[in-house]
Amino acid sequence: MGNQLIQVDIISGFLGAGKTTLIQNIIGEGAHSGGLMILENEFGAIDVDGEVLEATGVEVESIIAGCICCSGADVFINKLSEIASSYAPRQLIIEPTGIARLSDIRRIFQCKAVGRLYQLNRVVTVVDAVTYPIWIKVSKDFFNDQIRFSDLIYVSKVEDCMSQQVIELLSLIDTIHPGCPVSTDIHELLAYWNTGIKKKACSSMYLAPGKVSGLFETFSIGYSEGFNHSSLLQLLDKIQEGVFGSVYRIKGCFQDETETGYTLDWVGNRCRLIPSGSVNNPSTRLCFIGSRLYRESLNDALEQIKINK
Repeated sequence: MGNQLIQVDIISGFLGAGKTTLIQNIIGEGAHSGGLMILENEFGAIDVDGEVLEATGVEVESIIAGCICCSGADVFINKLSEIASSYAPRQLIIEPTGIARLSDIRRIFQCKAVGRLYQLNRVVTVVDAVTYPIWIKVSKDFFNDQIRFSDLIYVSKVEDCMSQQVIELLSLIDTIHPGCPVSTDIHELLAYWNTGIKKKACSSMYLAPGKVSGLFETFSIGYSEGFNHSSLLQLLDKIQEGVFGSVYRIKGCFQDETETGYTLDWVGNRCRLIPSGSVNNPSTRLCFIGSRLYRESLNDALEQIKINK
């Protein structure tokens, strides 16, 4: 690799905003320079998104069960050193967990141990136009940090909400980070990606190191059995009602009694069950992220809807 620094692009954003989907589009459209590798961070103990990204054919490394911006910072720095020495990619895309503070991640790239190997290129934040009010309610400081320390903001899922809500979000973004480029169209964003980012977030901006991850907790399960479909739907209704605490994100996969596989994608109070067809391995893997979770009650409820073999 010589003295050439590895170029780093960070695709950040809130839980379920569409970070992984954006990375898939970047790879699919060839909007990268080649020699690409991905470093994916999961707050939970199950690496759901890492498996999705591996299907793109790009080399993927993962850090699970922690957040790289705070408690997992040392692990993150060690992983960066390992990637540079073992793989030496030309470009590294990092997908932090959806509860990471961009200010803390930027600070890590100012460390000498990291700066001698990597150059921070672009920092993109994905904001879900539908669920962003939830994250403001959970932590306004966290929301502001994600916006303020971005070089480019992509507003996703605009087709799922009223135009007035999109207008209000764009106005809010401009208030927090005046002049920051914002796109609501994936094709426009990819074209802009290829031309480079003209406006960089000011390197002198500073926020005190935060403990945003302390606002969140995670709970992961893995079963060899699947779930009864109707019972799972009833359980999801109870989760939405707050019976098991404040659940912000659920992701994973399961198989029901018809041997049909599903991907479960829950953001805020919006849930999608995406059929994936018949699968050979009926294992169930789910990751829950929220606050003040009633873990034992949730675990008991999940045990009760498993398919008895």
